[in-house]
Amino acid sequence: MNVTFLDGLSLEVKDYAFLSDDYEIIIDSVVPQKSSLVINKVNINAEVGDLLVIKNELLTFVGSITTIESGDGFTTSIQAYDFVSKFDIKVPVTSLGYGNVGDYILNIIKSAFYNTNDRHKKLAYLLFQNKTSKYGSLTFDDDTLESIVDLNEIIMKEFSVRLAYELIYDDGQISKILIKAIDVTRGLSIRYNLGALSDLVINDTDEESINEIIYVPKAANTSYKITVSYVRLNDGTIGTNPLVENRPSKAYFKYETYSDSDYPNLASKAKESLLDSSLDHNITFNITIDNSTIAPYRDFEIGDFVSFVSENKTYDTLVTRLSFKNSFVIASVTLGEHRIKLTEKMKLLNRRNE
Repeated sequence: MNVTFLDGLSLEVKDYAFLSDDYEIIIDSVVPQKSSLVINKVNINAEVGDLLVIKNELLTFVGSITTIESGDGFTTSIQAYDFVSKFDIKVPVTSLGYGNVGDYILNIIKSAFYNTNDRHKKLAYLLFQNKTSKYGSLTFDDDTLESIVDLNEIIMKEFSVRLAYELIYDDGQISKILIKAIDVTRGLSIRYNLGALSDLVINDTDEESINEIIYVPKAANTSYKITVSYVRLNDGTIGTNPLVENRPSKAYFKYETYSDSDYPNLASKAKESLLDSSLDHNITFNITIDNSTIAPYRDFEIGDFVSFVSENKTYDTLVTRLSFKNSFVIASVTLGEHRIKLTEKMKLLNRRNE
């Protein structure tokens, strides 16, 4: 399989090489991961910050190179993040009163990487396309800095919208990279005993996830004095009526107090908290790509909501990681936001505490 190397600022083709059978491509929406590749070539004409492209009938992977190391005299080892991780920098963000969430995140990327006169960071080859009509509100404190990758995850969970990219060609050459805001899908069901699945491992937390938050006004409030409940429903959405039928049969709830200034942000705060709680598990399995039942990139992708039916429990969860190791015959899939490896736990903890 061919690997194309592109200049990170201009997309000019700098080199070509052949991908060996020693590689692992990882796309993770929770903790950005480095993909590792061994190239059957030495003296690659590329440097850190340049891009590499791997394309086959299944997927297109654009990686932002982080390391290049010579191997045994005939190979080169390369590590790269998925292209969306190129936006993993903290930028100033302002609240979205009410508007199209796709336009919101695309405009933030434009401001940082496109609408700039600094040629050292301007990605003039970017195109932008909003393919979602989802509207909503996002609230941030004044002077907030937020990673665009983390913002993408927040929007993905709260509004079922995520970032994606597509290569644009001109006379057979890659000329642009289209950044898209797209709707993620819901409603897909995966059963634990599906024949195409193997090596299934379910790591769940010992505690039941919180499915209701009850906000109680502080005694000092002068404007808002009502008690408000937010409930996670069976379809993964958030409601305000705890008496509806389509909610978990057992309530696992908590109380929190709020001030007058907190009140306008309660819905957003509750939604983020309830969704985070519902995704506190780690379900991994391998799945064959050519099976006729269900497969990644054909039936689901990163960011899609799925219902995973185990022997004892049904998880309304999220596809958060896809990886391929040494072949594109079998994909490794991760559902949920909990991470098992110590290094990934530490990275996730650091991101959430920053």
